Amino acid sequence: QITGVDVPPTQELIKQGVLSGYTATVRISYWLFLNPSMAPLDNKAIRQAINYAIDRESIGNALYGGSCVPNYQPYEDSFWASSPKLVDKYKFDQQKAKDLVASAGAGDATVTIEFGSQSAYEPAATAIQTMLTEVGLNVELNGVPQAEAFTRFNSGTSQAVVTGMIPGADPSTFVANYLLGGSSLAVRAGGAAGQQVAELAAQGVDPRKSQEERAAIYQQIQEIAMEEAWFAQICSSQHLWIRNPKVLGAEETFRGIWQGLPELTELKGAAS
Repeated sequence: QITGVDVPPTQELIKQGVLSGYTATVRISYWLFLNPSMAPLDNKAIRQAINYAIDRESIGNALYGGSCVPNYQPYEDSFWASSPKLVDKYKFDQQKAKDLVASAGAGDATVTIEFGSQSAYEPAATAIQTMLTEVGLNVELNGVPQAEAFTRFNSGTSQAVVTGMIPGADPSTFVANYLLGGSSLAVRAGGAAGQQVAELAAQGVDPRKSQEERAAIYQQIQEIAMEEAWFAQICSSQHLWIRNPKVLGAEETFRGIWQGLPELTELKGAAS
C-alpha cells in the first residue's frame, strides 16, 4: 500500500510499466469542522462562505501531490447513502463567498482555526487561512498537540479545527459520531435543522427498513448538514496498491472503507 506524497511518483512508475497497481479513493478525509454555536460561525451565511472560499482542488494538488480528491460529503459518490444533489455542492466560488460575508456583516469578526502542530493538517490549515482572508474574514491559526486538536473541538472550547475524519462503514456511525454525539454539530446548531436531523436519525436506525429506505433518510440528513454548512469537507485520500501483474480483479473488486483493500476472496490468478 502506498499513501500520501508517495502516490504520484508511484503512479508515474505504473504509467511507465515499471510497476503494476491501482488507485482507489478511500474514506479518510481532511475536514474543517465548524462550531455553529460560537460567533461568527453561528451565522449560516458565514459557514457557507467558508465552504465556497476553499479551493479544494488546489489544496489536493498543490499540498498533497494530487493524492487528495475534492469531496463535498462524507461518503464517495458511488456509496448507497450518498446524495447526488451534493456533488460539487460548494464548488470553489470566491465571489459568492465574498458576497455572503458582506451580507452577513461579520467581516470584523475573527475565526480561530486549530490544527495539530507539525501534522499533515498544518499545510491545509495555512492554505485555508489565506483563502478565507481573501474573502474578507479575519482568521487566526492555533497549533496544538495533534492528540488534543479534535478533543478540544468536541469539548466545545474551539471555533474550528482542521483534522481527519472517517465516517464509518454505515452512515448511522457518521451521524452518531459527528452530528448527534461526539462533535454534536446538529445538537450545537439546534433549531429546526438540528431537530430534523435527530428525528431522521431515529428513523434511519430502524432495522425493519430496507437499504433503499435508509438511503433516502441518510441522503436527506447529509443534504441538511451540507445546506447548514456545519463543516467543510476538503478532500478524500487516495491510496495506491502495488500488485503482481498476475493478480487479476483487484481494481474490479475494490471494497475498501478506509484502506482501499480489494475483496481478497474475489481475486484471481492469471494463467502462467
